[in-house]
Amino acid sequence: MSLESRIKSAQRLLKNFDTDAMLIENPIDLFYLTQENLSAGSLLITSSSAELYVDGRYYETCKSNCSLAVHLSNTDSLNKRIAELSLKKLSIDSTYTSVQRYTELKQTNNCNICTIPGPILEIRSIKDHDEIQALQKAADLGSEGYRYLLTQIREGISERQLALKLEMFWLEQGADGLAFSPIIAFGKNSSKPHYHPSPEVTLEKGQNILIDIGVQLNGYHSDMTRVVFFDQPDPYLEKIYHIVREAQEKALSNCYEGVSVRELDSSARDFIADQGYGDRFTHGLGHGVGLEVHEYPSLRLAEENKHKKLKKNMVLTLEPGIYLPDLGGVRIEDTVVVGQESCTNLSSPSKELHIITY
Repeated sequence: MSLESRIKSAQRLLKNFDTDAMLIENPIDLFYLTQENLSAGSLLITSSSAELYVDGRYYETCKSNCSLAVHLSNTDSLNKRIAELSLKKLSIDSTYTSVQRYTELKQTNNCNICTIPGPILEIRSIKDHDEIQALQKAADLGSEGYRYLLTQIREGISERQLALKLEMFWLEQGADGLAFSPIIAFGKNSSKPHYHPSPEVTLEKGQNILIDIGVQLNGYHSDMTRVVFFDQPDPYLEKIYHIVREAQEKALSNCYEGVSVRELDSSARDFIADQGYGDRFTHGLGHGVGLEVHEYPSLRLAEENKHKKLKKNMVLTLEPGIYLPDLGGVRIEDTVVVGQESCTNLSSPSKELHIITY
């Protein structure tokens, strides 16, 4: 999708939101709509125009590169333009704009200032061809990092050492950086879904290793989780592994256009519950991935989410898990592209039970 098409998609939202204009200031949304990396800026969108306001740090670059009208931002330039347009209603992003910024806009403009939560998120959730290619490249680099990490696993290495080795590998391969701090959890630590690797915890034989990792490449993110076993696995955790894997396969087979979030979640959650572990699957099934590693849509079963339906070219994670305190946990996660009748998996590493022996 061209930038012009993205702007037109945003302009079509004005009628849906019953507003004369939108002011976009979230840097991620600004990048999506302009392809400019900005730490600050304002994009004023009306039904007939889109104008970018930036300070002196970005003005020359944007003026040269951006196809939109670019203005040097100062204390009055944006407010003057809003007044010139005789706007009756200006909408801002309630999930990003601070109370201070909201108050400032109300005090300096005569129009009605309204709030909309994440007005651009739904547009961003439908990826175009170039975005899917970028996400595939990020996923491929993520998979390379995972395979590299497997070669570094040995008795006595710490969780933190493995996380640092992975980060260095990705940076040497040209990554922008980490998508998030890697979750490397040995043994019973793997029962904590968002665990932070410790420099004090070292690997012992018989432990499972939960590896939840993601990388950022050219602005787009990967996200994947695998669990491997160091030497002979605990039979109970091996059983849990196969339950989680089958639950994820059920979700993968039910991930296509028109399926509701409730239906997708239930395909994995109900199976886990039927095996007696429903109370040990303690988080949502997944989330959108793109310019942010966690973005719309959320696959949590909150009231506002459960009836939403999947759309073609959404990119999602599917990551069921079972967590047993003082023993360990298993989560298996892939990033997939929603299709008309099935999904395409961007995460390539095998999910066969993997036992590492040295």
